[in-house]
Amino acid sequence: MVADSSWAALKGREALAIEWLSGDNAGYETASYRAQLRDSLTRPGRSRLLRGEVMAELEGEGTLVEASYETPMLAHAPMEPPVAVAWVHDGRCEIWAPVQDPRATRRLVAEWLRIPPAGVTINVTLLGGAFGRKSQTDFVLEAVEVSSRVGAPVKLFWTREEDIRNCYFHAEAVQFMRARLGADGLPRAWLIRAAYPSIDWLFEKGIDHPQPWEIGMGLSNLPFAVPHLGIEACQAPVPIRIGWLRSVCNVWQAFALNGFIDEMAAAAGVDPLAYRIALLGPDRQFAAPNEDPDPLASSNGTTVDSGRYRRVIEHLAARVNWGAPLPAGHFRGFAAHNSFYSYVATIVEVALQADGTPRVVRVDTALDCGRVVNPDGVRAQVEGATIFGLGLALFGELSVREGRVEQSNFGDYRILRITEAPPVIEAHIVASEEPPSGIGEPPTPTIAPALAAALFAASGRRLRELPLMKGWAASG
Repeated sequence: MVADSSWAALKGREALAIEWLSGDNAGYETASYRAQLRDSLTRPGRSRLLRGEVMAELEGEGTLVEASYETPMLAHAPMEPPVAVAWVHDGRCEIWAPVQDPRATRRLVAEWLRIPPAGVTINVTLLGGAFGRKSQTDFVLEAVEVSSRVGAPVKLFWTREEDIRNCYFHAEAVQFMRARLGADGLPRAWLIRAAYPSIDWLFEKGIDHPQPWEIGMGLSNLPFAVPHLGIEACQAPVPIRIGWLRSVCNVWQAFALNGFIDEMAAAAGVDPLAYRIALLGPDRQFAAPNEDPDPLASSNGTTVDSGRYRRVIEHLAARVNWGAPLPAGHFRGFAAHNSFYSYVATIVEVALQADGTPRVVRVDTALDCGRVVNPDGVRAQVEGATIFGLGLALFGELSVREGRVEQSNFGDYRILRITEAPPVIEAHIVASEEPPSGIGEPPTPTIAPALAAALFAASGRRLRELPLMKGWAASG
């Protein structure tokens, strides 16, 4: 609908009588798809990492620990939905838009209009929130097409409802883990199976397994000293368009890894923080397989440093006095993860309110992101990632029925409200002379598992599925 004002365009759209075709995925429903992913994990997947004799050692002596972890489909839900201004004229195109990848946008617009890239000018505006959604250029191409047809500058905008129901979704995932503990309580053998749709579907149709670079976001680059380790990618077809969301595959892989490490620590009767340090073994550096080549690789390489991982844990433990008594009704949970060549540890503190509902009252995150040039920028990213991660952990979930997303706005797709934000968020920066590494995404993955651990400390209930408040209510 093209009009002289946004109001007129919205009212005109409401007056349209449109008959929609259901499409090839009309039968897609999240409930049945989740069951399909669970079933996929019952069979061996494609090996992404194999060290030692995993299957044989799993049959040996010692305590057996196993669990599955599940995460839902998510939307980015930026405060400003997709919007773009395009002006196609005289064989050229000028664009004003909040895009995360202006170079790719320029190339795609040039291909769309069949003009040289030099004829396309991209003016990048403030993003208004993006979180991966605005790395895609669909909304820009829509503005370009309309402008080329009407012969005038065009401002195109999506409504909140259109964005939540039609974004490039963060796919749901299911992971299964099994470990045989040795006499020291540490895993002698550890099997990890992961099933989720691959983002590589964007570039090559027919891909139906997590790709090596995706498994490399937290799994095949594990810093832990496990003698027998197997990581498998299980089949997961792509029934809906998916894309990047802040921290990408680390969201679900950090949740599963930390949850399972906590369960192994409990089986061994060891403090979860101390257990991780023991699991790291001696400090060492090693080349991580399956990393996605990106600009960071030229400065950081693909080396995993277990010493940096250990130091960030110890730094946080000292800063918050881990193990000290807490006020009555207060409980803590811990998680750590390495992503985008940075090392992060988080402690979430919750307080049980009078009605038994948990309230996050404090979040402390320590991180080694290499040499820090702008400490205030780092702190701001930690604060934003904390709020973003808490919203996903507590409430984030999309459901699909008969091929259509059921949620449409913040009334049924919850994000964290200001009254629910923790009063205290602290960023503890570990001094480092290593080259600068990721900061916008690494503080996100540790939030959900640390919160789940705090809720376990408060209730004794393991919540192995996001969003956590859904499981909390069901088990309460």
